Amino acid sequence: MIVTTFLLFVVAVCVSVVAAALGIGGGSLMVPFLVFLMGLDVKCAIALSLFSIVSTSLSATVVYSKKELVNFKYGSLLEIFSVIGAIIGSNIAIVVDERLLKIAFSVVLVYSAYRLLRKNRNRLLLRGDVKRSLTVGSLGSFAAGSLSGMLGIGGGVLKVPILFLLLRLPIKVAIATSEFMISLTTSTAVLTYYIKEYANPYFAVATIFGSFIGANIGSTVAIKTKPKILKIMLAALLIIFSSMMILSCLGVKVWS
Repeated sequence: MIVTTFLLFVVAVCVSVVAAALGIGGGSLMVPFLVFLMGLDVKCAIALSLFSIVSTSLSATVVYSKKELVNFKYGSLLEIFSVIGAIIGSNIAIVVDERLLKIAFSVVLVYSAYRLLRKNRNRLLLRGDVKRSLTVGSLGSFAAGSLSGMLGIGGGVLKVPILFLLLRLPIKVAIATSEFMISLTTSTAVLTYYIKEYANPYFAVATIFGSFIGANIGSTVAIKTKPKILKIMLAALLIIFSSMMILSCLGVKVWS
């Protein structure tokens, strides 16, 4: 029990550093570690992952907001569309071939990675473009929520590209705002798992504290890191996720 609790703390710290630095939830990293390296039941792993995501996103949001990097206006608005999309997407997933969804998702990720790495000129929005970009961003957020609901993935890996590429927010602001949005999404989900007692209280506490520490480290690193490096790191992560989706379509089990 003591060894497992300590290992959970260490894993939570490591995953949260990456998650907070790149504006993702971290569940896609956390769950495989807990299931395959620590041998936890998948439902328990998902529950602990949610605890980690909430702690990470809230801690990162506090750090980023102190530096005035969180765009609460865009984040709150887009999250509404994202949640609606997630609800609809989870129902669509029942009747749509999952392989088609994964292929479409992979294409989106690869294209997003390409756009992140490509040199962008004239990124500042003109007044006449703000309304149009916000409309496109809302539709993109709805699509991201739909894909999240269909594929059971965290939204951060999609929300950061939307905020950066469609709304043209600076990469650090996009990362910070994504963390804020993730905190809203996962806060309700974690209550469900806690009520159903899927998470050992000691494991949950270790995960929360580890994530809190990791999130503070990761968000601090992101603030001090050059935007170009953050874009490269995020693009690499998008390509990795895309590759895993393609492998899954080919019948290769990546971690399940």
